[in-house]
Amino acid sequence: MYDTKHDVSGDKGRRRAIVVPSFVFVVMLLGLSLTWWVMDRQWRANVQGQLDLSSTQASHRLREFTESRLMAIQSIADYLVDGSAGADGDFVARSQSLQDNFGGFQALNWVAPDGTIEVVVPKEANAGALGKSLLNHPIAGGPFRDARRTSLPQLTAPLDLFQGGRGVATYLPVLRGKEIIGYLNAVFRMQQLVERSLGAGMLDSHTLSIVDGNSPLYESLNVDSSLDRPSGIATVTLLNREWTLIARPDDKLWAEMLAGRPRWIFVLALVLAMGACWLLRGALLRSWREAGERRHRQQLELELERSAKMQALGRLAGGVAHDFNNILTAIIGNAEIIKLTAGHPVAEESARDIVAASERASDLTRQLLVFSNQRPDAVASVDLNSEIEDLRGLLTRLLSENIALEFDLADSLASVLSNRGQISQILVNLAVNAADAMPDGGRLRISTEMKMSATSDEEAPWVVLCVADSGIGMDSETQARIFEPFFSTKGEAHHGAGLGLATVYGIVQALGGELRVESERGAGTAFEMSLPSSSDAPLPPKDQSDGVIDAGPSRRVLFVEDNTNVRNAIVKTLRHHGHTVRAANDGEEALKTVANDGGGPFDIIVTDAVMPGISGPEMIRTLRSRKHNLPIIICSGYSEELSEPAAVAELGAQFLPKPYAIDDLIGLIRDVTAEGASSPSGA
Repeated sequence: MYDTKHDVSGDKGRRRAIVVPSFVFVVMLLGLSLTWWVMDRQWRANVQGQLDLSSTQASHRLREFTESRLMAIQSIADYLVDGSAGADGDFVARSQSLQDNFGGFQALNWVAPDGTIEVVVPKEANAGALGKSLLNHPIAGGPFRDARRTSLPQLTAPLDLFQGGRGVATYLPVLRGKEIIGYLNAVFRMQQLVERSLGAGMLDSHTLSIVDGNSPLYESLNVDSSLDRPSGIATVTLLNREWTLIARPDDKLWAEMLAGRPRWIFVLALVLAMGACWLLRGALLRSWREAGERRHRQQLELELERSAKMQALGRLAGGVAHDFNNILTAIIGNAEIIKLTAGHPVAEESARDIVAASERASDLTRQLLVFSNQRPDAVASVDLNSEIEDLRGLLTRLLSENIALEFDLADSLASVLSNRGQISQILVNLAVNAADAMPDGGRLRISTEMKMSATSDEEAPWVVLCVADSGIGMDSETQARIFEPFFSTKGEAHHGAGLGLATVYGIVQALGGELRVESERGAGTAFEMSLPSSSDAPLPPKDQSDGVIDAGPSRRVLFVEDNTNVRNAIVKTLRHHGHTVRAANDGEEALKTVANDGGGPFDIIVTDAVMPGISGPEMIRTLRSRKHNLPIIICSGYSEELSEPAAVAELGAQFLPKPYAIDDLIGLIRDVTAEGASSPSGA
């Protein structure tokens, strides 16, 4: 009892040692920081006021200076109304005098009504413009057309002068009555215009930028424009254009402004903060360090536990799938024998029931393989809408009568990379899960649509499948665990394996898709799956006819299988279809049979992948090293070595996943041996 009281008292003391100094430190820091903030804000306002005043004055002076030049140009236009335009020597003299006395001009030109430049002043510097048409200029052409259309003077956007530098041009129509007899084209060089209008006082203490929209017009170079400094902004409106003038302090003026900025309070606050931190650092750091190490250790332990659990479950799922697929292959093979040998309809119907039950059991192994991150079935292009339509009847039977099933399938939906078993697994698992969430009835809606994904550098179309119910919904804690294997919120009356949603998550991840869940208590749940689209044509529907498959010509087949039931069933079935079959129990016996067989070379080898001793892939590599190039089919219900198509292709074999229908095996033997008949091969 004493130790407990002592521990509690020590904890309270440690908390006080942290809380009280922290509170004092925060109050002092806030007070000093607030004082500094007020003074700094006032300083910023004064600086901004100075810059706003400078930019406004500069904009007024630039506008007045430019307008005075435009008025002088108008005086020449008034003279030309009564005089001879263009080649008149008096026009040249007046233009040269205007440029000499007013300044800011690059050139003053006479333009004919059709847009051709006929006279340039001064001629020596601008002779390159003679005879050119303004209508062909990418920048000047538009304003010139506007001047001709409106009979009003127009100003161009910024343009590069062929003498160098940036400038603008104006077009002033010269009217004789209502007839335009020509245009005065005045070209202004912005550097001269700005320097003449603003003078050294403004330009020596500020950096100046002038832009027309997004086009730069003028930029002074006495300061780095990338520096983060305040600026004053004003507008200059001239004729049909509006320029933005931005003024910033240069280095000298900015240093003078910074000299008046309040700093001592901030320095004092830092000193006080350092002192307070020194008093607090021991207790705070020790407490934070202990808490952080404790959380880190707990997180590592949790991750290690989860990793071990998932690895164990993955190995368990793979092993169960392998053994179960062997059993199913034997069941399917014997059922095929019954179907082929018994003529009574009841026997054939019973055999079909056995095959159907085995295929449903095969779906369970696929769930286990998906959960263990294996993918035995090769993916191909599948029409998602067609698969949903094919499952409509099954989904209706899965749901009770008080649940309404709705479909909203998009037109022109792209195919997806998957296979029919995976799509049916997703829909059936989600439908069963939704039904359990709606014990009193409700609505289940299945919809598809196309969306663009921007998760990569290039946008690509994705096919979206959404399954939404109006059930009881989930809270955030439940949503965080729904994809864990064997996690379930169902009561004891439900005996599910707890792999349904984990399987859905595994399939979507294996196909390179994305899975989102939106749910709220009392508002239902929506699962949205985004799958990559495929440009290939979708798979054709699987032939469901009961006709006899064409087995092709008789072949000599070596069948290698360590499971006795599977071996006996398949051997009898192959012989029934006319093939000559030799059986081997494992890879070692198969190699001896190929080496010692006196009945001639085999046409094909059908082998299991996972066998004791020499495995299927090892046997194939040995045969290839001995120059045996005969066709080989390798079968497996689960094999990490053959989980990728490239691994099978490297062996030079065809892959057939277990459990398989006998028609699939017979058809593959026929097709593979037919392809190999045209090329030499032998044992």
